[in-house]
Amino acid sequence: MARVLLACLVGKVPRGVILAYRALLDFIYLSQYPTHNNTTLECYMQQALKDFHHHKEVIINLGIRDNLNIPKFHSLQHYLENIRNFGTTDNYNTEMFERFHIDFCKEGWYASNGRNEKPQMITWLTRRENVASFQSYLQMTMEDEDEEFSHSRFQHQCIILPKRPHQIHHHIANIMLDHSCNGFKKELILYLNTQVDQPYSRAQLQDIDLPLSHIDIYHGFKFCLDSLGNDVDFDYEELDTVKAKPPMGTRIRHLKVIFHLPQQLYGSVHPVWTKEPLAYVEWYSPLKPAAEDYYEMYSVKKPLPSVVDVTDGVVMGMIN
Repeated sequence: MARVLLACLVGKVPRGVILAYRALLDFIYLSQYPTHNNTTLECYMQQALKDFHHHKEVIINLGIRDNLNIPKFHSLQHYLENIRNFGTTDNYNTEMFERFHIDFCKEGWYASNGRNEKPQMITWLTRRENVASFQSYLQMTMEDEDEEFSHSRFQHQCIILPKRPHQIHHHIANIMLDHSCNGFKKELILYLNTQVDQPYSRAQLQDIDLPLSHIDIYHGFKFCLDSLGNDVDFDYEELDTVKAKPPMGTRIRHLKVIFHLPQQLYGSVHPVWTKEPLAYVEWYSPLKPAAEDYYEMYSVKKPLPSVVDVTDGVVMGMIN
């Protein structure tokens, strides 16, 4: 919730509230650093805490609270001292033990049949530890770890789609209505034109309709964190999920539709276009050269339609 609250408050509360909350949010994230030095402690964390105390009075002045005598706020002043004395906060918070409870208890219980579960959980955990130990041994003995050994189940899969589309044979007109993407049909025609040996000119495309009326669509996809260069656990491959409406890319785009083109037309014709999954995205307005001064975030807007009721978008492949 904290990650989106600042953006939700912009334009709805006074400037002082934004400054106080932004400083507090900066302090929270800085305190979670896995390593610290004098710069991060004195210049960043201490300054964020000073900014919060400087602007916090606006909360009282607006009548939101009578006072801020809250133990959690008081504890903030001890963070720097505790980090210097005991190390980074990930060494003594409860998150590690909560994670162990998931790995060693919950996952073990799910692997059992729910009856006389403790011996089954111990056996399951022992086997996991043995497999992890053997994989560590393989890593140490392999001459070329990157080429000869890989623990990722999805080594060659950056994007993972469900085995079956969420909606089969969905009419394009309904997709444009349900996903609020009036430019989808136009951009699909332009994309298909790039797949033929002799593409039509822009003028000729004005009078050409799609050779299909229905496509299969997906509601989302997953991608493996290992493909992003992150560390992954041997036994538990963590995946991130992308729904069909988040921003993505350097210039922010709105993911509207994930779909497959049909591989057969009119009962027997096999088209030459790609078999890979495709996506339709719409562009947001370009980012400004710098973030806004007091909340330090970029503002984006949906661009004005390039033609009547058609937003600037593009059909693109999801693999490359």
